[in-house]
Amino acid sequence: MDDKVRLLEQDLRACAAAKGFCFVAFFYEFACGSQEAFNELVAELRRVHAHYVFVPTLRHLARNMLLQNMMLARLELDAAAEVFTLGEIS
Repeated sequence: MDDKVRLLEQDLRACAAAKGFCFVAFFYEFACGSQEAFNELVAELRRVHAHYVFVPTLRHLARNMLLQNMMLARLELDAAAEVFTLGEIS
């Protein structure tokens, strides 16, 4: 994991802790266009009945707005998860 990703993870962990959340896992796509980590995230949210996802920005889900909205809808519908960005939790 490169330094930029490591710093993002540290920021997300700190913000989650400041809001009283327990940050359990960091999911990161290494292959552009892959949704393997996203699918793992949805499965893990459902498995442990977690309902919160923290991301640096919504663009970190997807740069394309249509895909971004589809991913947000899937998190909401398939995992009953609410998504927070660093700007919302800082």
